[in-house]
Amino acid sequence: MSDALSSTLGEVLSAEARALLNAVGIVVLVISPDHRILGWNHEAELLYGCPEEEALGKNYVETFLAEEARAEVAADMRKVLAGESVQSSANPVVARDGTVRYVQWHARPLRDAEGRSVAVVASGYEVTEFKRDRDKLERSQTEMQEIIDNAPVVLFVKDLEGRFTTTNRTFDENLGHTKGFAVGKMDADILPPEVAASNLANDQAVLAADAPVEFEERIPSKNGLRIFWAVKFPLRDEQGNPYAVCGIASDVTALREAEEERATFQAQIIEAQRMALRELSTPLLPIAPGVVLLPLVGAIDSARAALVLEALLEGVVAHQAEVAILDITGIRAVDDEVANGIVQAARATALLGAQVVLTGVRPAAARTLVELGVDMSGIVALSSLQQGVAHAIRRSRRG
Repeated sequence: MSDALSSTLGEVLSAEARALLNAVGIVVLVISPDHRILGWNHEAELLYGCPEEEALGKNYVETFLAEEARAEVAADMRKVLAGESVQSSANPVVARDGTVRYVQWHARPLRDAEGRSVAVVASGYEVTEFKRDRDKLERSQTEMQEIIDNAPVVLFVKDLEGRFTTTNRTFDENLGHTKGFAVGKMDADILPPEVAASNLANDQAVLAADAPVEFEERIPSKNGLRIFWAVKFPLRDEQGNPYAVCGIASDVTALREAEEERATFQAQIIEAQRMALRELSTPLLPIAPGVVLLPLVGAIDSARAALVLEALLEGVVAHQAEVAILDITGIRAVDDEVANGIVQAARATALLGAQVVLTGVRPAAARTLVELGVDMSGIVALSSLQQGVAHAIRRSRRG
C-alpha cells in the first residue's frame, strides 16, 4: 500500500470516522482499486456475517460477490475510479455462510489530498425481500400475460376514455397486426367509424350498468367480417371506482353461420312438408277423359277450403275437365264452413264451364245442408262415389 493511500485511509478510518460509519444504518465498504477490503462497518458485518478484522484485506469481488455479478461490479468500480458516472445498481452478494442476498449500491470515489481516486466507497442497503417480491410480481405478470396471450378468446382492457391499455395475442392476430399495436389507441383509430361508434356505445352501457353486460359485436378482421360474443365488465380500483372496461370475446362466426344454414334448411324442409301436405290434403285425380275426382278426408277449415278451391280450379284447367267430382265420404261433419266451401267451389268451377258432382252425402250431411239453407243449384248431389263416377262419365261422353 502506498504511503499516500495509507495516510488517506488513516485519516478517513480514524476512530471518530469508524464510529460514524458504524452509526449509520446502511452498509458501508471501502475497497481498493485491486478489490481489497479497506473498510467494513457494523452493518456490513451483519450483512456478510463476517467481522471486520476477518474481512479486511480480502478480495471483495472474489470473496463476497456471486459469480454472475463479478465482472459487472469490477467494471463499475473501474468507472467510479475513473470519475465516470455509474448508475445505482443492485447485485447479489454472498455471506460467509453461503446465503445470497441482494444489495442496492451507490458508489463514489475516495480521493487523496491531490484529488486522485485511491479507493471506492460503496454504501448500500439490503433489498432481498423487495427483489424477491418484485421477481414474484414480474413472474406473476409474465405468467398472466402468457395465459392471456394463449387463451382462445379475444381479450382487451380500455381506460375510461376508450384507449386500449392491454390486448392479447388473439386480439392482435385477428386484426392482422403486431403484438400490442392497439395499446394507446382508440377504436376509431383501428376500426371503421360505424363499428367504433357501436363499440363505444357498448362500453358506455357497461359503465352505466356498473355490471357485466353481454353483446354481439361484428368486427372486420383480416379474415373478413367476424361475429363475436363479448362479455364486458368494469374494472375497479381499491375504492371500488371503475377505472377501465375489460372485454372477453369469443368468435362465434362459424356458429352463427351454422345457425343460419340450419334455419334455411329448416325453412326448406317446412316448405317441402307444406307442399307435400297440400298435395295430400287436396289429391286431385283424373279418372276419365274430361273427369277429375277430388276426395276430401278429415276436417275442413278456411285454410284448407282455400286449398281445395285452388286445387279444383287448377285441375279443371289442366285436365280440361267437364265434370269435377267432390267426394265428401271421408268428412265426418258438414258445418257452415264446409258448406260454404262446397258452394264456392261449385260456382268457381261453373265459371270454367265444368259441372260439380257432390258424392258421399250422408243423411246427417244432407240435413245440415238443408238446415243451413245452402243454395245447391248447379250442383249434382249423389249418395255414392260410384254413382258420381258413372254420372260424370255419361255427361262427359254426351259432351
